[in-house]
Amino acid sequence: MGVKYMSIRIEKGKLGQLLISFDYNEKIVKKIKTIKGRKWNPEEKK
Repeated sequence: MGVKYMSIRIEKGKLGQLLISFDYNEKIVKKIKTIKGRKWNPEEKK
C-alpha cells in the first residue's frame, strides 16, 4: 500500500483571518469544525 498525500492550502485573508482550502475529506472537515470561531463561506467554495 502506498502513501497518499493531500494538498491543503492555508492563506492569510484580507481581514487577517486564515483561509483553509482542500479537496473534500470528511475527517478534515470534522477537525476544522472543532476550531473555535471558524466559519464556512459557501461563496468561496471551489
